[in-house]
Amino acid sequence: MSGLISMIALFIKELSLLVSYVKNNAFPQPLSEKDEGKYLKLMAEGDGHAKYAY
Repeated sequence: MSGLISMIALFIKELSLLVSYVKNNAFPQPLSEKDEGKYLKLMAEGDGHAKYAY
C-alpha cells in the first residue's frame, strides 16, 4: 500500500512540475501573421535559417 501512495505522490509532483513549466511560457510564442508570411517565403526561397526564426 505504501508503494502505491509513493507512486501517486511522485506522479502528482511530476505533474505539478509539468504544469509549472507550461504556465511559465516555456514554449515560444507564435509569430505574427506578417512574420509568418515573411519566414515562409524565405523558406520557400531556400533560406535554411528562416526555419528557426522566432
